[in-house]
Amino acid sequence: MSTMDVEQASTTTTAHHESLYFPDGDLVIASSLEKGTRTLFRVHNFMVARHSPVFRDMLSFPAGESGKTGFYDGSPLVLLHDDVEEIIALLDVFYNPGFPLFRHNDPDFPLLGYKLMKMGRKYQIDTICAAITNHLEQQWPLTEESVRRFLRSREEDEESCFDEWRADPSTKHIWKMYPEPASAIRLAVDFDIPSILPAAFYMLATMTPDQKWPKSEKEEMRMLKADRLARWDLLHERERLTYYESKYKLSVIQLQLDKVFQHSLLHRHDDCIVEWTFDYTDKEDPDGERAYIETETWDAPCTRAADRFISKHFQYQLSPYLTLTHPDPITRLLQFEKSIPTMELCQTCELPAKRHLQEEIKRIWERFAKSFQP
Repeated sequence: MSTMDVEQASTTTTAHHESLYFPDGDLVIASSLEKGTRTLFRVHNFMVARHSPVFRDMLSFPAGESGKTGFYDGSPLVLLHDDVEEIIALLDVFYNPGFPLFRHNDPDFPLLGYKLMKMGRKYQIDTICAAITNHLEQQWPLTEESVRRFLRSREEDEESCFDEWRADPSTKHIWKMYPEPASAIRLAVDFDIPSILPAAFYMLATMTPDQKWPKSEKEEMRMLKADRLARWDLLHERERLTYYESKYKLSVIQLQLDKVFQHSLLHRHDDCIVEWTFDYTDKEDPDGERAYIETETWDAPCTRAADRFISKHFQYQLSPYLTLTHPDPITRLLQFEKSIPTMELCQTCELPAKRHLQEEIKRIWERFAKSFQP
């Protein structure tokens, strides 16, 4: 906030905001200059003073002090060095209790939340700052169990997305149904909300920088309904480096998943149903006598079933190309866990296999999340 004499205010081009210039208001707020124009908001003194101690203290000073620059339209005039959109976002929250800010899984929330958090910190509006922090944390999984639910839900939605699109091309894009990672990272980094960073960077690492958020309806029409997209331009150099580090870590983990599958399924458990084969061959012994030689071998049906399933269904998911460009080891393990009942394993093998995969998912997430701890 700064001072500005009334003469200067009167020579500046001004425009009244359409919905936030109340005839019965007793305070006029002027935005910073944008293209030679200041936008004016006529609001109620008690409304802004009630929410912000900074405004309350400022409004207690006489005209000419602490941002009060005189009068406009019969009301005290206050000049703020804030953009029009930031002031609109703040006043909308004050005047519209039903303002659709806190929608679940809204990919645009961090953009509006950033403006509000900036204003909330500047004018000490703690309730807004706390609400934004809480809502951002609700949008992203913070524990291994919630990560599992989040990725499983997204995987199911992606699988059904193409079928829905064939039936109705106007089907909502899936990337509009889930939080967007880059803008969430920007909000979290700039306003110290580190709890969401592991999940946001995990999702970002499953993408490539060419999966860009559309900037127009024309661009949006070219996007696949099930694409994962991000606002890459919001990332700074430090976050881009963290993105590549995260991608490398997940790629290394995914390259080792074939061993995880083998350990969980291709390893024969002691109580597994085993097929024994006996082969008798009529041969001559070294002394020229005829003798029956017995050959004994064993095989586990579960081993064969798992081997066939992995070869048929997971070769592409575990291919080097997909692993390096779109690593997503937890989703791969969830897919595999979901497929176990279709492999026709015996119960002795099926239950330990599921347990082993769940333990592996927990281990992967805890190790990945730990890298974001200070």
